[in-house]
Amino acid sequence: MATAQLCERPTELRWMSITYFCPNCWSESEKAASRCPSCGFDLSAYQLLSYESKLILGLRHPVKENRMMAIRILGDRRCCTAVPVFRSMLDGEEDIYIIHEIIQALLKIGTDECYYVLRRLENHRSRLVRALVVKARGRKPQAEQSDVIGRRA
Repeated sequence: MATAQLCERPTELRWMSITYFCPNCWSESEKAASRCPSCGFDLSAYQLLSYESKLILGLRHPVKENRMMAIRILGDRRCCTAVPVFRSMLDGEEDIYIIHEIIQALLKIGTDECYYVLRRLENHRSRLVRALVVKARGRKPQAEQSDVIGRRA
């Protein structure tokens, strides 16, 4: 993958060098190569990967918005192979927006493994994450349920 940078000066526009990124480790390189100089990933093999495999690689992208877009697309495509990766991401993820996107994707995919991961998130250390899962699954939080039960008695 490559991106070109445009250099702006008051009187002229000129192209600067192209920066290449490894789709596996996302390290930068100044020149195109057949293998990533950082991780050794076979860059020519990238073209042979399926779209979903490329999206799964994008889950490690350094730009949060790109990760979020990959999560959303994988959920929309109901990509079951992304579920173990989502599960792994949730183990160390702190960003509430990323976690929210993963919750939404898991609900769209809807496999038993997805619901297992969502049930685990109901015990997350963050009250906000717990509330997101409960809201996404369409249930009332435990405290509200017990309040309703207490009022009926």
